[in-house]
Amino acid sequence: MKRIITLKAIILGAAFFFTSSTEKVNAQQGSVWVKVPSANTLGINSSKETVHTNSADLNTLIQNFSVTAMYPAFPSSRNAELQKVYQLDCACDEHDLLAAVASLKDILVSPELGPHYEGMSTPDDYYLNFQNDYALNLIHAQGAWNYTVGASSVVIAITDSNFDFLHEELDGKLVFRDTTLTNSNTAHGTAVAITAAGRTNNTAGKSSIGFNSSLQLRGMNYNELLNATYSGAKVVNASWVSGCSFSTYGQQVVNEVFNNGTLIVASAGNGSTCNGASNLVYPASFENVLSVTSIGPNDNHERVIGNSATTHQHNAMVDLSAPGYDVAISSAAGVYITGSGSSYATAYVSGAAALILSVKPCLSVSDLTTILKSSADAIDGLNTNYAGLIGTGRLNAEAAIELALTYATLTVQSSVERVCENPIQTIALEPASGDAPYSVIWADGNTSLNYPATTSGDYIYTVIDANGCSVTDTVIVEPFSSLSFDAVVTQIQCNGAQNGNIDVSVTGGVGEYTYNWSNSATSQQISNLNAGIYSVIIIDAMGCGGTESYEITEPTLLSASATQTNVVDGTLGAIDITVEGGTADYTYLWNNNATTEDLNNLSAGYYEVSIFDANNCSIVLGTTILSTSTEVTNEQLIEITAAENTAGIQQEEMESIEFNVYPNPANAQTTISWNGIEVEKMHIQDMNGRIVKEMETDSNAINVMLTDFTAGVYLIVLETSTNQTSVKRLIVN
Repeated sequence: MKRIITLKAIILGAAFFFTSSTEKVNAQQGSVWVKVPSANTLGINSSKETVHTNSADLNTLIQNFSVTAMYPAFPSSRNAELQKVYQLDCACDEHDLLAAVASLKDILVSPELGPHYEGMSTPDDYYLNFQNDYALNLIHAQGAWNYTVGASSVVIAITDSNFDFLHEELDGKLVFRDTTLTNSNTAHGTAVAITAAGRTNNTAGKSSIGFNSSLQLRGMNYNELLNATYSGAKVVNASWVSGCSFSTYGQQVVNEVFNNGTLIVASAGNGSTCNGASNLVYPASFENVLSVTSIGPNDNHERVIGNSATTHQHNAMVDLSAPGYDVAISSAAGVYITGSGSSYATAYVSGAAALILSVKPCLSVSDLTTILKSSADAIDGLNTNYAGLIGTGRLNAEAAIELALTYATLTVQSSVERVCENPIQTIALEPASGDAPYSVIWADGNTSLNYPATTSGDYIYTVIDANGCSVTDTVIVEPFSSLSFDAVVTQIQCNGAQNGNIDVSVTGGVGEYTYNWSNSATSQQISNLNAGIYSVIIIDAMGCGGTESYEITEPTLLSASATQTNVVDGTLGAIDITVEGGTADYTYLWNNNATTEDLNNLSAGYYEVSIFDANNCSIVLGTTILSTSTEVTNEQLIEITAAENTAGIQQEEMESIEFNVYPNPANAQTTISWNGIEVEKMHIQDMNGRIVKEMETDSNAINVMLTDFTAGVYLIVLETSTNQTSVKRLIVN
């Protein structure tokens, strides 16, 4: 409603007030508010204007300053700090008492000047009949009543000096009356109460803006603000002043009332209040209080247009204006007159607030204040000298109710929560506004804010707050199943290769998945893998997941050795092959086109075999059968492994040929390149030993077109001028 503006002064608190007459506050009567942390051990005894404690220093102060009473200032507060605040009343100068209290720092903390409660009205001459109730017309009362005439369930608490409880306009309206009040001024409180919500449409008296709203009639002090809110009043009218300076304790009381869901509407002041119309008046200028000043029948802030000395209060703390000059009131039974005072302007706003709550009882105090201020009619243009100082405008009760009817109040936020691996999802409801406590009803009768959804589908709920405001909505629960993993693992075919592959598939969970592999990959599929174990953490959009591990294996190294029998004395030779590693079964292709594992009946010469395992991994093994009359048994066999891709030859003094084939497999063209050894010729043969292409070479690389090749496996054979050969396999696809 407003920000707190603290007046920095030597003395904090309320200093003086005004009444409807010219009587001044007795300077020799005063009070001080002070926090007493050890009140329980002080043995405070206050009765019949006699006060005594267990503290000698405090007793001396009580005697020196004629302290007549010492009692809790806010006995109705539920705030632990406010419960420690006491009021000291004295027959003394309260400023002197304040200084003395401040000196007892060991037992008395944070003193302030106490309040002097006085009503704020300026009655005119008495007369009995009203020619025109301009105030009700100006605030559009009849338009508001077209929407609602109020409800007795909405209670306005009028805090004031005293009341005529037997007044005909209060008959049947009261839900509480404080019969202990002794102030003889019943006229002010009676007029304020009737202006706010006196009997209406009863063929007598006058109409009141609050119409059917109920009333509490209470005393005029801060503790009664607390009593009012805790007894169920939704609006508290404070047409009185307690002081002209900010009070920490007063603000705390106001905050407690606000936080309990009650709107405080207070009079801004009658111009002469606090020695000037621009000065701040409390409680109206506290934060969380709706401060109201006066205007006349032409939305004029100056009661006498053109005379700035005839205004009521105007300052930055004022929130709203309402009729307060020469308005129709009733100050006593049978007495119907006009009167002036921001007290009555305040009462019109309090009654209008009660009408709004009758159509939208779930409004928060902030919502209610926003509606009253936002719907007001702009009047700054008619009061240019006071622009920005008389609130957002003049009260318009009809517009306020129209705005309230469309105003969003209770809102509920919903979310679907789940526990990983648990198929039951929980719908959590969180009311975002409205007043606690909240009640919930689901379509199946469940009454919990957290609902266990065992299946997917639509779930309907209704949330009701303490004011009866409700929201009905539907939560959609998507199908859910726990995460499960599967994978296609492609193992390495040939020892030493890097072509393992893992392709993971995931089902269940919610939303997109993320992957974190042990080799730092983040994709669903990982390729070109060495042998080893690979683990992956898979997480869904809800943060649920799991870990799986997969192993990439490789065969042992494919190797071969040969035992040869040379041609000796005309006896033909033989080669006996032994193969290990790789993946059985094996196939063989000799350079004499034989396809058996072993060769027999061999003439002297060079024999070479390409050995393939079940995965088409290969090696080439060459050996030479000698012809001699003496058996030779130490011939060297050379192996070419799939990993090394080298050709073996029999003589140690012959150099090997290193060569590469790329791409391989290929379908259109492949390139064959080798080391610096001079290659004389190259040929390509199929697996039946038939030469399908033969080429001369004059460099260390050659491009081979494959467009005439049928798909299959071929052998590339390089040969030097010294008959050194090397073989590699080519796959054409």
